[in-house]
Amino acid sequence: MAIYQSNAGGAWDNAKKMIEEQGGKGTDAHKAAVVGDTVGDPFKDTSGPSLNILIKLISVVALVVATSIAVEAEDSGAVVDLGETVNVKAEQKKLKYYDVDQNKMIEKVQSEIGQMSETETAEFQARYYKSQIFFTHNLFMSTKSNFLLEDVPLKELNQAANMVYGVNSYTDLTELEKFVLLADIEMYQGNYQLQTLQIEAEYDKVFNTNDNTEIIQNIIDQQKLLEESTKEGN
Repeated sequence: MAIYQSNAGGAWDNAKKMIEEQGGKGTDAHKAAVVGDTVGDPFKDTSGPSLNILIKLISVVALVVATSIAVEAEDSGAVVDLGETVNVKAEQKKLKYYDVDQNKMIEKVQSEIGQMSETETAEFQARYYKSQIFFTHNLFMSTKSNFLLEDVPLKELNQAANMVYGVNSYTDLTELEKFVLLADIEMYQGNYQLQTLQIEAEYDKVFNTNDNTEIIQNIIDQQKLLEESTKEGN
């Protein structure tokens, strides 16, 4: 409605001006255009813009209020049924590539990949990349990703297997594909925990101390670095 009023009002107003510029003042078309202009002016100057502001205001209010009235399932005390789950660490230990020694584990995977043809290796690397993107997107676009749990719901593992490898379920994957998928989950769980610790440490440093000297000094140092890089660029 706001777009219609703004555009229609402008069109009616401009129609009157165009007729007058072409010497049509006093004609029936000009008389009709005057009526249109009478309605068009308040449409484009008051009613339309007001509705635009109202739409923005409603959006802002909704965003602010939503955080106050939203209820998380965990906070409400409700029991969340995740269905059948798979423990990531326990599942990894079942696979032949698993080893307590990280280096030996990598060697086993690399040895398996080394036996693939050039085409198979390229396809495997493409799927590995898709796997990384899938979990990165899932973890960082969701505040409550189930892939952060120790026991991941099987239905979500099935979804990951389908998205990355194009199979119907997790059980359809080869042992190597399962191992890589689980390793990706474990890696992003670790990255998420590391980032959480870093953010919490920074939060404590900023908000749980009355001494802002270090923060101010960091900002000054960053500004100096920016100025130096700008000078080098010129």
